[in-house]
Amino acid sequence: FEAAIPNGLTRDQQLELVRGFIQAELVGPHGVAADFSIHDEDPAPGRTRNPHFHATTSHRAILADGFSTKVCDVLNKEAELMRLREAWADHSNRMLERAQIKVRVDHRSYAAQG
Repeated sequence: FEAAIPNGLTRDQQLELVRGFIQAELVGPHGVAADFSIHDEDPAPGRTRNPHFHATTSHRAILADGFSTKVCDVLNKEAELMRLREAWADHSNRMLERAQIKVRVDHRSYAAQG
C-alpha cells in the first residue's frame, strides 16, 4: 500500500496517523502483520513536499497457532481497496482537524468529485 500524507503535519503526527490507520484498518480487522516507512524528501526548488508512506502486510493473518488462510485475496479486491481509501481520508481528516489545519482529504477521484 502507498498513500500520500497531508502536508503540514509534524513527524510525530505523521507517525500517529499512519500507525493508527494500519492498526485500525489492516492489523485489527484482517489480523495481518504490517510494516511501514514514511518518505518525505526535501523537494526540488519550486516544488512542494510529498510526504507519503509505504506499507507492506503479510499475505496471511497471524493466529495464536500459526498462519491462517490468505487474506491478500480480500485486501486486493476493489471494494476493499475503496474502503481503505475512504478510511485513509477519514483518518487523515481527523488528524488535520486535531492539528488545526483547514485542508481536507477526499478519497474520490477528481472526476467523481465533479
